Amino acid sequence: MMQLFDEDDKLFGGTVVGKLVDILRHANKNLVEFELEKLLTKMAAMEMMLEERGVSEAEIKSFIFENGDNLRDMSNSLALMLTADIVTQNE
Repeated sequence: MMQLFDEDDKLFGGTVVGKLVDILRHANKNLVEFELEKLLTKMAAMEMMLEERGVSEAEIKSFIFENGDNLRDMSNSLALMLTADIVTQNE
């Protein structure tokens, strides 16, 4: 899979996740709480769905190991989306 951006891109002044952390520190606290609640609710739903389908912790760890690069790219994309959601609402 082609990487869409360099993780340490100068445009971001560090990593994508590092920039997200900067945004979380400086954005409106209520907005950050709202966005984190949405994210955690979605994660909880995914956890419950995996449990209901009998996916074990070992299977999840194996999937992470086997798909590390793709997961890193997707994690960075999700961090960018969260950053954009917060920045656009924080103005």
